[in-house]
Amino acid sequence: MTAQNWNASDYANQSQAQFKWATEMISTMTISQEDSILDIGCGDGKITALLAKMCLRGHVVGIDVSQDMIEMAKFKYNLKEYANLSFQHLLAQQLLFKEEFDIVFSNSTMHWIVDHIPVLKGIYSALKPNGRVYLKFGGLGT
Repeated sequence: MTAQNWNASDYANQSQAQFKWATEMISTMTISQEDSILDIGCGDGKITALLAKMCLRGHVVGIDVSQDMIEMAKFKYNLKEYANLSFQHLLAQQLLFKEEFDIVFSNSTMHWIVDHIPVLKGIYSALKPNGRVYLKFGGLGT
C-alpha cells in the first residue's frame, strides 16, 4: 500500500504513535495566536486541527497526497468549528505557496518522499521572512 491510497479510517484508528510524536514536537515549538502554519502530510487532520486551536487568529493549511485522507479531514474538522483551518489534496513536491506561512510543520511524512529537493525549495518559498521549519522524520528510535 502506498501513501497515496492509504485508508483514512484505518490510519485514524492506528496512528497513535504519530500523534504522540507530533504532540512531543509541538510542545517544543513557539506558536503565537497569529501564526500561519502549513502542515505537510496532514493525514486525517487531527494534528492539523490541534495546531489550528493554537493559532486562532492565524490560519492552518494541511496538505496530503491521499485524497481519502483529505476528504476525512475536511469532514471531521469542518469550517463551522475550525474557521482558520483548511485542507488541500497536494503533493509536497508541488508546493506553490509564496511567503504565506510563519511555520512549516511535518511529522512522520518526509521519510516517504524520495526526492526532497523540490519539497525543500517549496518550503523555502512558502515561508515568510524569519519563518520556522519543524520536520520530524520517521525511523529507528522514533
